[in-house]
Amino acid sequence: MKQRGFTLIELIVVMVILGILAATAAPLFVNLKGDANKAVLKGVDASMRSAATMIYAKAAIAGALGATGTIAVDLNNDGDTTDTGEATFAVAFGDPTTGNITSLLTLTPATDFIVTAASGSVALSKATDSATCILTYASSASAGAAPVITAVETGC
Repeated sequence: MKQRGFTLIELIVVMVILGILAATAAPLFVNLKGDANKAVLKGVDASMRSAATMIYAKAAIAGALGATGTIAVDLNNDGDTTDTGEATFAVAFGDPTTGNITSLLTLTPATDFIVTAASGSVALSKATDSATCILTYASSASAGAAPVITAVETGC
């Protein structure tokens, strides 16, 4: 009786081929870079919301909840808003204006982000498409309205 089956060499060759296919196909199914970029974008979103909330609280204390106003911000936390390095921020209905929200964020490393102050946007420079992996801030349009923060994650 003659036995039939695969030789050890044939089995090893098939396993090597399957290993090569798995190594090249796995990144297509597991998008770790995209997930990481989305997580970074969500972190920047949370920082932007937190900064806007803190500025609103300072504006409320200063009575600057009108359509336009300015508040002094103690950047070095020494209790004095008039010393060197302090800043005055424009507010609209108590929230930071679109043009100055990005100055409240500390984004590191800076080379990973494309910050456009005029539009209040932060994009990820290392994303697949930085134009569609972006966070945009729009200040309040009226009293009692919250600022609008829009995230686009399709290009992350």
